[in-house]
Amino acid sequence: MNELNLATRIRQLRKKKGITQETMAAALLVSPQAVSKWESGVSYPELTLIPALARYLGVSLDYLFDYDPAAVEQEVMKLVQDNWTLFFDNPGKYQSMIRSALMKYPEHEGLLSALLDSYEYELRNFDRTDHLEEIIELSARLMDESRNVERICSAMDVQAAAWLKLGREDKALSILEAMPREVDLRYDSMAFRLTGEKKLDAAVKAQRVHLQNLYMGCFEEGNALFFLGRYRAAVTAYERGRMILTMYLNNDRQGQKAYLWDGMQTFHWAFHLLTAACRNKLGEKDACEAELETVWRIISTAWEDFREKKDEYMQAVYACMEEHGLVEYLPMMRKKAD
Repeated sequence: MNELNLATRIRQLRKKKGITQETMAAALLVSPQAVSKWESGVSYPELTLIPALARYLGVSLDYLFDYDPAAVEQEVMKLVQDNWTLFFDNPGKYQSMIRSALMKYPEHEGLLSALLDSYEYELRNFDRTDHLEEIIELSARLMDESRNVERICSAMDVQAAAWLKLGREDKALSILEAMPREVDLRYDSMAFRLTGEKKLDAAVKAQRVHLQNLYMGCFEEGNALFFLGRYRAAVTAYERGRMILTMYLNNDRQGQKAYLWDGMQTFHWAFHLLTAACRNKLGEKDACEAELETVWRIISTAWEDFREKKDEYMQAVYACMEEHGLVEYLPMMRKKAD
């Protein structure tokens, strides 16, 4: 915000509050002449006085200085989008545009991230190494100051690329391994950046992460459709999820154990149980019972400790059956478990 606007904002807020310059001056322990100079733009409040001034006028600091974060984000996003073709066609010009924007919005995370992405693009596609030090500095700043997990992970990925180019694989690997495990970028980045057996291992792990996400996406899609009463569509979603997993279990060179993460069996039997619930809602009793037979076969063989923890495992099955309208089949399932 420019100084003239600040002067206007102070004057408007004071008048809206219905007070005189003298009254405001007394409240802020300054002279009426000081307030008059603020409102005319001759001088401006001392920095230490700004918070008290905002509180007295009943507004936030952002409002006092006419700063709208949402509007800034929108302007920055539009700037980046409008110049997106430069990212690929003329990276140098794109970077100059970002640096100019940073003069207007210093330390803006979105702009810093855009600049870092451009450096990474040149490093990856044109082997430009003249920005390596700046890449490390920019990425470190984002890693330390950002609260956006994806932005942090992206910065970590790019910094790892810089360290690799500098011959510091140990440093790059430590950064990639430190990526938050809940973010899918971790193994993707390792598979993309590393080489040899480390690349292969990361690629396999990345597949597992994405497989689980896809598998669970189908599961949740089916659940949503079930509770919307769209039972045919729900069956399709559940069957799609099972096919995705089965395809990997039957064909992947790593073998089945590579994909039997903790709880996977739970989702597998739940797929069949919820398919049974859909068949039941559709009046397809024989198909429903067949699915429940599969449920029993899975839960009674998937865990080595099933016999020891049978009651614990079966409680989850019974609860799921009750929730999805399979109460009439509970005696059948209980009989199998006895």
